[in-house]
Amino acid sequence: MQKALLSAQQKSSKDWKLKMAVNHLMQNLNSPSVDFLSTYLTLPILNGKSLSDIKNTECSDGLKQKYEDKKKKKFISNITCHLCI
Repeated sequence: MQKALLSAQQKSSKDWKLKMAVNHLMQNLNSPSVDFLSTYLTLPILNGKSLSDIKNTECSDGLKQKYEDKKKKKFISNITCHLCI
């Protein structure tokens, strides 16, 4: 967060502008030298969340079903390959 404020030149401001900081981050996302880790860690904070909130996130049933189907197909494929050897 401090890095975003420094980059947006808001470090010394007591009432920093959220919109200006977010716009700066969004501009950096479009740059070729984007730092994905910093972005990954910063954006949830700007949304009032943290990485610990991930445990409260649920996948939709469609995504769960799609993932489980792929997992089952891969498992069956692996068993079939081992039986053929």
